[in-house]
Amino acid sequence: MGRLAYSVALLFLIRSSACFAVLPLEVYRSVMEDPELVKAADGFLPKGMDGTRPNQPIPSVSLYNHAMGSETGLARYDLGYVSTTSSLRLAHIWSNSQFPGTSYIYTIQPTPNFIDVNASLGRYSPHPGEEEFAALGPIRWAQIIGWRRVHFNVMGEFIRNRDFNRNLYQGMHATESVPELAGFPRSHPAWGQPPWRYYTNCDDSDLKKRASIICIPLKSNRLVALQYSLRYDPTIVFIITK
Repeated sequence: MGRLAYSVALLFLIRSSACFAVLPLEVYRSVMEDPELVKAADGFLPKGMDGTRPNQPIPSVSLYNHAMGSETGLARYDLGYVSTTSSLRLAHIWSNSQFPGTSYIYTIQPTPNFIDVNASLGRYSPHPGEEEFAALGPIRWAQIIGWRRVHFNVMGEFIRNRDFNRNLYQGMHATESVPELAGFPRSHPAWGQPPWRYYTNCDDSDLKKRASIICIPLKSNRLVALQYSLRYDPTIVFIITK
């Protein structure tokens, strides 16, 4: 009983730490699309729901797969997240390396569907230096604060988005750690370790009895994402259930 109480208390501390973490007031996204195109699309859609491919499957909502990316190092085309970073400097570096000529760095008001990838994946985060906050579902045009034009590596002045809905979005913030959305492969060792173990069929006694036990998540990654989105933004639900 004491061990169970200890595990519950530890889990509470892990999840409560988000309340005291210093979360970014703004996040940034570097793309080639100019503001007119982004406005016409009402913001940014995950590649897994952008409608560019016929019979587009339901997006994957594994944070781990999202962070791993494709073999080319770019984002995969089957995911339900949009990448942003908490660092303007890194966004500028990305623009210079990926988009020769002209690109744009958008400044975005984060909301609870923006998840700290490093905090959620811990030591298994494949690219911790990117300081990524992954948005589950779309980033709305009305939550884009403004942008900077980058022309041949030179970043221009900040231009405010007149459509930014300050009354709706100001005061919102990202979420620090959502380990249950990690979405590691079934055989990944993380499932046998805290904090991810607390979302599996394993407990401390199981692991002490058999060192080789395989811990299995209690819920599918898609169900976890569905429940999470229902708490914060029900409009995301259709990308998970369509």
